[in-house]
Amino acid sequence: MLTGFHGYDTDICLQIFFKKYRVVIDRKLEIIHYSPGCYNKEYALANKKIKNKWNKQLPIASQDQKLNLLIISFYNILCWAGYLRNMIIRKLKLPIKLR
Repeated sequence: MLTGFHGYDTDICLQIFFKKYRVVIDRKLEIIHYSPGCYNKEYALANKKIKNKWNKQLPIASQDQKLNLLIISFYNILCWAGYLRNMIIRKLKLPIKLR
């Protein structure tokens, strides 16, 4: 269904989740993506394919971690801060320091 570099990770995770397996996100793992990304027509098409494929099952949320709203909000803030950091690095073409 997906032939390029967009959406395959989301589709694989949804396939696993709907087979009743757990999909785990390790928020302590830092991944540095060196590509600036490419939000083009193929990206939009992949997202449309994923939406069409999984539309009847979405939205979903896992409650197995029993996270309260405050902790979820904190994780979301950290996630968006990471996105902002990466965007600034890419736009200003700053060298990336690995820890």
